[in-house]
Amino acid sequence: MINEVEWFCYLGAENQFFDRDTIIQLMQISHTDVDLMTFAQAVIDNGLATVESVQQLLEHATYYANESGPCPHSLLGAGGTAAPAEQASAQQAAPPRDPNSAYPFSTQDFPDLSQATDLPMEECKELMIQFLQAARRNGSSDAHLSADAYPFVRHFGINYLLREQAIMTPDMAKKLNLSLLGEKDLKAFEEVGDLDYCYSFSRTERYRSNLMVHNDGVEGSYRIVSEGIKTLAELGFQEPAVLEKLTTYHQGLILITGPASSGKTTTLAAMVDLINKNRKDHIITVEDPVEILIPSKDCNVSQRELHTGTKSFANALKAALREDPDIIILGEMRDLETIEMGLSAAETGHLVIGTLHTNSASSTLDRILDVFPPDQQSQIRAMVAESLRGVICQYLVPNKDETGLLMAPEILIGNIAVANLIKDNKTSQLTSVIEVGKKQGMVLKEDSFLRLYHEGKISAEAALPHIVSDAKRREIQG
Repeated sequence: MINEVEWFCYLGAENQFFDRDTIIQLMQISHTDVDLMTFAQAVIDNGLATVESVQQLLEHATYYANESGPCPHSLLGAGGTAAPAEQASAQQAAPPRDPNSAYPFSTQDFPDLSQATDLPMEECKELMIQFLQAARRNGSSDAHLSADAYPFVRHFGINYLLREQAIMTPDMAKKLNLSLLGEKDLKAFEEVGDLDYCYSFSRTERYRSNLMVHNDGVEGSYRIVSEGIKTLAELGFQEPAVLEKLTTYHQGLILITGPASSGKTTTLAAMVDLINKNRKDHIITVEDPVEILIPSKDCNVSQRELHTGTKSFANALKAALREDPDIIILGEMRDLETIEMGLSAAETGHLVIGTLHTNSASSTLDRILDVFPPDQQSQIRAMVAESLRGVICQYLVPNKDETGLLMAPEILIGNIAVANLIKDNKTSQLTSVIEVGKKQGMVLKEDSFLRLYHEGKISAEAALPHIVSDAKRREIQG
């Protein structure tokens, strides 16, 4: 069966667009040389998936067939029989940790990357996949391979050099990092010297990836995208109903913020999934890159990726306004044009949810206002005051024994008092509004850290840097 159809069936089954066993039956009765469009029409004609779902799959299947080559996990095994449902080794449990090890995780199943020196590129790709899967099994959030350095992983916020591995030579680092690229991405990387993309070989194995060239050679950074979509309660929000209420608005602006690696994308996916289950709307997302695939449920979800599906956030947002959306998701509000168009969309009957890299609710609003020239700021303050529904600023903090990360959010809910402070350019006073807005579900960042400390979940050393109030600091210091 041709490669595009293999990808179409695999991605559809993995993302639960249709039943795996039923699609295998359709594959088995189809001609081996059936083209993608004919097969997709057969899926629609047999009622296996909606037209909207098939359209999404056509885009993804064509992209992966062109960029990633042969589908690594065909649903059909040798002789056209159904392959086993569970193939990816990443699903296996990690080996037990050696109690005498300096690492808080097992390093036994990391492959020997020094083999790359003598391997052809295709075998380097398999070695790289094994390395990423081992990092996933051991609970790491990121993996890094850089020339003239040990490979290292980030585990619950702390970086660990894998000293059992050889220091990466420039040739090893280049072969391993480039082995995952298709022809188009490889050409783009060679032209520019850096590249953002998402590597995926199943619904549960996706890696947000960045490549760059530095003085010693090539470096690759791989964010391990979490498996599946968690609920807001599972993410650690104490009052998920407060955030769930935000997703019921039909227009306005919701901002999810925090420092790098604070789980913004995961929270964003949880909120989109909630909308997807409870509303019957058209959701358009613009992401760089698409990290978590969200199959359409009661909503139609159209996910667009920067550079492969659109040139820029602003370009995609401009087009989205002509595509009959109800909800617009912006993976990052990174420039004046995107922020301005997002605010305009929120004012004109759309619910806009976006992310920013800021450290508090007040600094989030300052960040939005400060990108505009002084002569526009009065108008922008009025727009933000009118459209703001809520700000979720989140931190992830290691627990006491460093075996996991805990959510410590600051939550601001839009109301009349908040709107007046924004209009009057008094965002520095928002802390007081949050303090007195606890009944509405508002919470200060320092109160989240203080709660985690009193519950015995984090240490004083972890809590104190985030607590400003002298009275609250004395609760910890005595």
